[in-house]
Amino acid sequence: MRRFTNGLTTEHHPLYGTFCSKLSSCIFEWDYQDICHLKEAKRSELRQKHQGHEPTDAQVLASISSKELAKHCRRKTWGVEETRALIKSLLDSMWHLVDGTGLHLINHERMSQVWEVQQKHLACIQDPPGVQLYTNIGSGLEKGEKTLDVLRCGRGSSSLESFHKHQCAFIPGWRCNALHTQMYMLEGVSRWNLNRSAQALSMAETSRTKLYNIRLMSNVNVLSNKVLGKPLLPEFIPPGKPTGERIAVEYLLAQSNRGDLLSQQIGIGDILPEILDEDLEDECPDVTVPQAHDLTLQVILCQQYIRHPKNIGKLINSSSLM
Repeated sequence: MRRFTNGLTTEHHPLYGTFCSKLSSCIFEWDYQDICHLKEAKRSELRQKHQGHEPTDAQVLASISSKELAKHCRRKTWGVEETRALIKSLLDSMWHLVDGTGLHLINHERMSQVWEVQQKHLACIQDPPGVQLYTNIGSGLEKGEKTLDVLRCGRGSSSLESFHKHQCAFIPGWRCNALHTQMYMLEGVSRWNLNRSAQALSMAETSRTKLYNIRLMSNVNVLSNKVLGKPLLPEFIPPGKPTGERIAVEYLLAQSNRGDLLSQQIGIGDILPEILDEDLEDECPDVTVPQAHDLTLQVILCQQYIRHPKNIGKLINSSSLM
């Protein structure tokens, strides 16, 4: 719809809102039963409000707001050919409309280009067949003597909607280096995905916890299944196997041709795995057992003694000073 409005002269035109409303009607069709239920509820509400006065159909429709329509009624797309015919009819009917100053609503040159391009994408905005886009998120809202379902539509609401506005909350401060920024962003994205996945599941019971530790959540469900026979965190889904994809700082280094910084460095675990695996329970080691640097010193002393026996005293004194 916003792409079609690029073909208008200005958004401050008096007929701008009318055009957008008509364009929405050309794309979406309201569910007839939901509209009837909402009208009956509003009629009952007006009847109670005005002490038994029977409102007319025009008064009932005038009392229904667009927010109530989106909250209690479902919509579906017309279809490709029907949508193309309706939008073409709308453009033809408003092609030459002007305001009091003679300003045209539609910029003919721009709208011709927009319509030529956008009619090729009408199939992209159609509802997928067999997919339930609406979820009942409430037990019911009473209006007058009627009870209406509270609906939430999944159309147009993705996990990335307004995501850039939330990124500022991921970083707790104004000054941060690149490494810490990537760590904060990675943590924020992880929590964002967990929250969105929990909201996307239509479950009768949710834990509503603030846990984000995957290992802790997994252990809680394992223990609760053993003790209670059901998970305490039903919305938790165990993560899949790692794919080896680079993320955060590793991805940035790989993209900047600095993959050499990602090479595995040799640590003490690679040099002395046997020592690290030993059970070091003795807090007071035997002083007669030489340490690693003492063994190295003994090898040097033996080599020097074999070559120059007279200089062994000087070497011991200099080594003790070191």
